[in-house]
Amino acid sequence: SHTFKYLKERFSEADLTVANMEFPVGVPPFTGYPQFSAPESIVTEAVESGIDLFQIANNHILDKGTKGLERTLAIYDSLGVHYTGAYRCDSLEKLHNPKIIEINKAKIAFINFTYGTNGFKVPKPYVVNNMDSTSVKLAIGRAKERMADIIIALPHWGNEYYLGVASNQKAWTKIFLEQGVD
Repeated sequence: SHTFKYLKERFSEADLTVANMEFPVGVPPFTGYPQFSAPESIVTEAVESGIDLFQIANNHILDKGTKGLERTLAIYDSLGVHYTGAYRCDSLEKLHNPKIIEINKAKIAFINFTYGTNGFKVPKPYVVNNMDSTSVKLAIGRAKERMADIIIALPHWGNEYYLGVASNQKAWTKIFLEQGVD
């Protein structure tokens, strides 16, 4: 219950607060590096602290396998919160990716992709948005079709413990900009 206490005021001041939740939730044992897992209460705390949108396409989302992915999606759904990056099936991915949220009369589209899932294969029928140019371009295209005023990319990328910009990040940035990401 104390995880976000020093950030709650800042989160609440923003029109929208987005967080990368880099772990599955609700499947014990709860663990840290190298395979993460957290209690479901952390999502409730995050919501109560003012986080509005959760990005869950990241390299640790499959650390607890199918059970972890399903439980994570079930918890977000049960709380009725916005999330992006992982879905129960292809049709839900097409329906909810990009995640569009209206803020101050502006339709903002969010797309979240990950560079990988630490070698774990995404179980069928689930979808975790992977950074491949076809999927990214399709999501950006849907944002345009749905008349988004702003398109924001939330990539999960980079080299761990490296603070510089990697060449693949520069390449992806170029793709995002060429495709109309703001």
